[in-house]
Order: sequence, then C-alpha cells, then structure tokens
Amino acid sequence: MDDLIAKIEQLLDSLKKRSKDLRFNRNNAQQLYSVCFFGRILELMSACLTLLRSGDHSAIPGTLRSLLEAYAGLLNLVQDPAYIYKMEASHIKEQVKGQRAALASAGRNPF
Repeated sequence: MDDLIAKIEQLLDSLKKRSKDLRFNRNNAQQLYSVCFFGRILELMSACLTLLRSGDHSAIPGTLRSLLEAYAGLLNLVQDPAYIYKMEASHIKEQVKGQRAALASAGRNPF
C-alpha cells in the first residue's frame, strides 16, 4: 500500500508541476472546459490519496469512478470539439427536467 501511495504522490506532484505551464484561451469553451476537467482530475486524485493515507478505503471506488468520468470527458472534449455542445445539451435537458418537476409540484412543494 505504501508503494501505491508513493506512486500516486509522485504522479500528482508531476501533474501539478506541469499544470503551471498550461496556457489556454478562456474565451474558447473547448479549452476552458478541458482545463476544468484536468483540474477535476487533480482534485479527485488528491482525494483518493487522502483516503488511502487515512486508511478509509470505502469512498475510493466512487471517487475513482468520478475521476474516470472526468478523464473520459476530457478525452472526448480533446478529440471532438463538438463534444462541448453535447455536454451543454445534456445540462440543459437536466435543467428542464428539474424545472418541470418543480412546476408539477408547485402547489405542494414549499421550496
């Protein structure tokens, strides 16, 4: 286990050092979202490392799943510039679903 922790620490440190050299155009949605995915991956790696160090392994599978989803999102976004439109459409669809549910229960829901 100590060997795994050391390797993750080394990888995380290397990625953090390299991230200082990242340059992107924040007005370009593809570049901005890519950097956000990368940051999310770093955040989740750090969380896994904290869980490993503490010996609390129960949340690691869920955290790793989120990390892999962020990685897949980053790969999709880098390979297909139009992927951002799919992401935005999915987000809008979920917002509409939530608003419809809120409207349907408007008289009964105090929120």
